[in-house]
Amino acid sequence: MSDVGRVCGYRLGVLLVAGMVTVQHVQANDYFPRFSVQTLVERDSHSTVTIGPDGHLYATTTNSGGREERDNGEGETHREHLGEVWRYTLEPETGEITGEERLLTLPGPVNGFVFDPTATADRLEFYITVLNARGHLNRIRVKPAGEEAPVIENSIVVDFLGRGGNHGMNNLVFGPDGLLYANQGGRTFWGTEEDNHTAAVLTFDLDHPDFENGAISPRDYTLEQMWGGDSPIQIVATGLRNPHGIVRHSNGEFYVTIHDPPRGPLAVGGPIREEVVSDGPPDLVARLKRGAYYGHVNGNRDEWVSYGGNPTAEVDPFEIPEYPVGTMPLPNYDLSLMVGTRRNHCISGIDEYLNGDLVVGYLYARGAEGVNLAGIERFVLDEEGNLTGEHEFLKGADNRPLVFQGVMDVLVTEKGWIYVANFGRRRGDGGTKGSIDLLKPLGGNLAPSVAILSPENRATYMPGDDVEVQVEAIDYDGEVEAVSLLVNGREVPCHRSSEAASTWVATLEQPTIGRYDVRARASDNDDGATTTDPLFLQVGSDVHPPVLTELPKATAYAGFDYRSQVQAKASPAARFSLEGAPTGMTIDQVSGQVRWSPQEAGEVNVRVVADNGTEPRAVRTIHIQVLASRAPEIAADAARGLIPEIDYTERQLGEEAATAGDAHVRTGTAPTLDRECARGTVATYGGYFGVETAGRYDFRLNKEISATLSIGDETIVDSGDQFEGSIPLEKGMHAFSLVVEGCGAQGAEVLSVRGPGESAWSSVATYGLYRHADSYGLSSVQRAQPYLLMPRDERDFLPQRLSETGVFSDTASITLAPGAVSYDVNSPLWSDGAKKDRWVFVPAGDAVTFEEQAPWEFPAGTVFVKHFALGKNDTRIETRLTVIKEDGTLYGVTYRWRASQMDADLVTAGYETSVVVDADQQQRWFFPGPEDCMKCHTYAAGFVLGMNTRQLNREFRYAETGRSDNQLRALSHAGLFDAPVEEKEIASMDRLFSLEDESATLEQRVRSYLDSNCRQCHTTGGVNANWFADFSTELAEMGVVDAKPLNHMGLSGVKLVTPGAPDESIMLMRVTTEKTGYRMPPLGRLKVDRAGVDALRRWIDQLEPTPEKK
Repeated sequence: MSDVGRVCGYRLGVLLVAGMVTVQHVQANDYFPRFSVQTLVERDSHSTVTIGPDGHLYATTTNSGGREERDNGEGETHREHLGEVWRYTLEPETGEITGEERLLTLPGPVNGFVFDPTATADRLEFYITVLNARGHLNRIRVKPAGEEAPVIENSIVVDFLGRGGNHGMNNLVFGPDGLLYANQGGRTFWGTEEDNHTAAVLTFDLDHPDFENGAISPRDYTLEQMWGGDSPIQIVATGLRNPHGIVRHSNGEFYVTIHDPPRGPLAVGGPIREEVVSDGPPDLVARLKRGAYYGHVNGNRDEWVSYGGNPTAEVDPFEIPEYPVGTMPLPNYDLSLMVGTRRNHCISGIDEYLNGDLVVGYLYARGAEGVNLAGIERFVLDEEGNLTGEHEFLKGADNRPLVFQGVMDVLVTEKGWIYVANFGRRRGDGGTKGSIDLLKPLGGNLAPSVAILSPENRATYMPGDDVEVQVEAIDYDGEVEAVSLLVNGREVPCHRSSEAASTWVATLEQPTIGRYDVRARASDNDDGATTTDPLFLQVGSDVHPPVLTELPKATAYAGFDYRSQVQAKASPAARFSLEGAPTGMTIDQVSGQVRWSPQEAGEVNVRVVADNGTEPRAVRTIHIQVLASRAPEIAADAARGLIPEIDYTERQLGEEAATAGDAHVRTGTAPTLDRECARGTVATYGGYFGVETAGRYDFRLNKEISATLSIGDETIVDSGDQFEGSIPLEKGMHAFSLVVEGCGAQGAEVLSVRGPGESAWSSVATYGLYRHADSYGLSSVQRAQPYLLMPRDERDFLPQRLSETGVFSDTASITLAPGAVSYDVNSPLWSDGAKKDRWVFVPAGDAVTFEEQAPWEFPAGTVFVKHFALGKNDTRIETRLTVIKEDGTLYGVTYRWRASQMDADLVTAGYETSVVVDADQQQRWFFPGPEDCMKCHTYAAGFVLGMNTRQLNREFRYAETGRSDNQLRALSHAGLFDAPVEEKEIASMDRLFSLEDESATLEQRVRSYLDSNCRQCHTTGGVNANWFADFSTELAEMGVVDAKPLNHMGLSGVKLVTPGAPDESIMLMRVTTEKTGYRMPPLGRLKVDRAGVDALRRWIDQLEPTPEKK
């Protein structure tokens, strides 16, 4: 790299001055620019970007041109995606696109592009790779922009390169020797079936006389000819499973990116005598060395040992731990050439930045939060051109990594700009929501970089210990002026360390017992500041800071007494206080009872505090709306569909409503409250209280009866607290609920009412009570406290026992905490025969955003619970929780039930073991850890898997009311959604079907099964696979019928689905086998779903062969 100048006192990689760009050669540990991002054009499936000698931007796509039947050159037709080549006009000063021209459409995805070294603005000649069934390299010549019929030549120069799945010939680059260097992917995941030339970097001598007779092919030459012989095709290096990007660096070296294999069976041959199943190494960035082997086997070349083998009993670099100890890597497997990055992120394009670092793209990147969004990383080289192992994501002005839908290629310009081929969310050979983006280094003031060096997250200290926190803060365009810690929101200043100028230190002296959210904040001399993400510390071994579990109600009425309750979970018990409370509002420090008598309508904000002497205090700001009167649920003139009756439910006293069996619940309707409920039961009456005259209504309970009256979600009277209560009601229909415990009395005897202007009490039965003619499964949904007792961030300390999560008020009896809403799905995920119960806790004050087709959106603090039981006795096995975070992502945890069945313990990492199902029976079971949860609950899948329109559009019996109803109708009526669902539209909405639903066709049932069991991965933007399980996808677009599988299980002539031939269909084989590496789904299934296999077999058997296969 040439020395392009030096900038005094300014250590930025790129400095923008009055439109000029000055570049400084920075060292490996120096600052790398932060970037702005601008989308220039929106188009799906961009795969390469290149600036031609004419100053235009040339880009290719893999499938934006649609699909057509194409001949593979051997008499067979294949339905191919059509790739395209585009030419974009650039505005030189801004780099923006001002015009576009589609040059040509190709019979397959286009994945590589390079201009001929002799090309000029007037002689535009380039080469592209086409990844169709035959695979070929084309030479293209085009006219300058603006001329008619721009394509002069489009000819195949190298044919029959082949393609394995989406692995074929990828990116191209010319070397100083005039040879064309090309990345050629492998045919299979693990080298079980390869050609002589596959999984290698090749060169083409385009001046070789063999080209004089037309296109050549690897089939024309022997391995010996291509490996040091006289062929125009030469093998440079081998064992590159799917090499995507390639760049010739200014230091004279070539660097490549290599996409890693998924878990699967390794090839057998040579010293490898038995098949083993392994995950292999992560994605790689590697320096290219002639004659080197990079780990992907190819029996044709006598390369049988995958990657680093397993030479010792210790952990060896890039080892295959399933190999027998002592399995040595091949002699030309050189670890110094490569650096591991991230597993299965589909590493892609590569280019050299101005300072010599490599910038590398990822098609997708699955983070700890399950966010499948792509990024770009820079990799640092040393002075000899070796990869140092240092790499980091490119960041924006906020010092956070830049994210894209799917990066396929990157191009660095002389100005330090980076053009990005943003592929979009992956779908087969194409993507959706793709674009070309432009990254520009940010000028002006840049905020400092700051990180907490120590202690580690979740560090624990003994009471009385001091806690030293070390922070690294660097400002690359000025000086760091101050660094401080935010400890549970309180600022603690840091001082500069005497050991290193960039290190700052603060000591927390003997902090109080509790838990601490610690963040570091650095500010510079230009008013820039950066704050880190939190880390979490604990002082004391058994710490239970307060968590508010019940908050004051959010509605009050002017002129009426306000009574509400605050509760907290804490040990020792918390004491309560209010901050910023209006005049007259008080809270009992011990009981948490809030009292107030508001006199005027309006809104007040008050902070509720619970403190038990540990850190942190629990503080929540409550917004209380003071109203003049309560509006009805149904206006007086819109009460159609109501009849003068009430609904009732009876269950045995002491039995949990949400888990009561059918035999213990009685439900029905009654003309009024004049009915007597059986002794020893809990009776719940519900409906609407008709108000003809607006005004004050007083209610009174019989003091000898235990009962609670609620109007809407407000408790008016409760015999455990107060026997009389008042509320101002507007004219109309007000939803009410009366719960009577113990019974033995008529409901009308329990409650009395006194209306506006009345002096005497009268029975509620004398007032109009109504219900819907078609009763709802739920009248209302009690809302939960956000997060229950779970942390907001999975990096925080997680509850170690299920009883500490807040899901159950009594864990041993599985008595649910308030706010649980039960639900069920049409087509359940197979879970090795387990019986499953599902509940969701939606936070108070929030609602679910309903979508008919798209995933629903859930508010932060929503907690989903799935409970698994096995055997005749419903033995409790595990309970899983997924928690929606502030950013809309989620995290998941699993709790394994103890043998005593009284509580369950946190699973910190996934493992497989035997569980006792019944006294005389055991079963293998996989308990997922937090990272396993995120393998399915991904961005591509919509995070939440089961709770959506297609799955919940079904009848469900609500144990708490004893009534059955369509779940969408019931949840909408109960106010769970942000807007009501049109009930008349529900019947026409999509739904999935269970395997047992004989009202549905076989195809509907099987497609539903594939949606619920496979779609979380086999969807747009999901795993590296070419078929899609979405129920809405047309069969012809699923990519399964007569489709070549990426993992063919070592068999030849098989397809994903072979119509009429189940035993030749890989899909059926993979759901039938229990073998690791072949088994599907790969996670959470150890047993075969016999009913699912039978339905899938019958469906494949009745499929008609495609015309060309008959």
